Amino acid sequence: MEATSITCPKCHHHFPLTAAIEQPILAKAREQLDAEREKIAQEAKKSATEELMRSMQELQAKLAAKDKKLLEAQQAELKLIREKADFEEQRKAFDLEVAHKTEAVKEEVSKKKDEEFRLKEMELTKKQDDLKKQLDEMKRKMEQGSQQTQGEVLEVDLEGRLCRCFEEDEVLEVPKGAHGGDILQHVKNEMGQTCGSIIWECKRTKTWSDGWIGKLKDDKLAAKAQIGVIVSSAMPKELASFECREGIWVTTPALALPLAAALRLTLIEVAAARRSVEGMQGKMELVYEYISGPQFKARVMAIVEGFSAMREDLEAEKKAVLRLWAKREKQIERVLTNTIGMHGDVAGIIGKSLPAIEHLELDAIADESEEDDGDPHFRFKSLNR
Repeated sequence: MEATSITCPKCHHHFPLTAAIEQPILAKAREQLDAEREKIAQEAKKSATEELMRSMQELQAKLAAKDKKLLEAQQAELKLIREKADFEEQRKAFDLEVAHKTEAVKEEVSKKKDEEFRLKEMELTKKQDDLKKQLDEMKRKMEQGSQQTQGEVLEVDLEGRLCRCFEEDEVLEVPKGAHGGDILQHVKNEMGQTCGSIIWECKRTKTWSDGWIGKLKDDKLAAKAQIGVIVSSAMPKELASFECREGIWVTTPALALPLAAALRLTLIEVAAARRSVEGMQGKMELVYEYISGPQFKARVMAIVEGFSAMREDLEAEKKAVLRLWAKREKQIERVLTNTIGMHGDVAGIIGKSLPAIEHLELDAIADESEEDDGDPHFRFKSLNR
């Protein structure tokens, strides 16, 4: 067994110990060491406990401070929420009050406007009614005057055409208000002998009246005329051109002149026959039957159709010539415009050395413009020169 040594705490000298001495010393040392360890542990535990208590107290103090601040913040937030809720309620109450007042003002203004509008509407309605009455009255007067004026226009036109086409006849206008139709035509032959009379009645209305025939019969007897003719823009039903009804001829304004030519020729032929066989009994009845019969109507129809065809051909030729003139005038204007433009381009390049053209000078153009104002075909004439 090896010897155990002990170290001096002061000199640090190792002293060997024997087994008999070693056991008690070691036991005592272990007891002291354990006591020291226990003491150190107790002190450490106490110190740790105190430190832990102190830390816990500090934490509790901090936590209490935080809880206090949190409570204060919650109280402040709760106060703010309550103030916000109170403000919202006050705002809603204010908005509701403003809305009530606005609605009341709008209702009051609307009532005033409705009343003003109602009065203005009544005033406007009254004015419209008055204007409508005035317009109806004016329309009625205009229609009355228009019908009379239209009839007079048709009468004047027919009288003028009769005078131009039959210069040897005597065409008389029946005075307004006098009985006897509108126009009285005394037919004369080439030698100036009176062969009979035609009485004309002009109607320019929208509807036909059968009473016109009876009236013209009376007017024909009063005027001692051989033939009576009604020229109307409104024809009887199923009649488009002309026809002899109850001894009175009915025709349209377009066919009045051809019918006049046929009736006039008939009167001349009848007058010639009367003179050649004067004294024969029943000649007038034969003439009347001839005029009222289908043969005379067919002859008149042929004359009218020939006259109408000639008139249509003449109108077609006039339209064709006018279209040709218009086309040539446009072509000549285009050529003249391009010529003037070309002359201007060359003059801009060459300058004053370009010879002047009389018809393209400013004075010549001004003179031609003055002359053009008096004649619509002057431009075409001047270009052809």
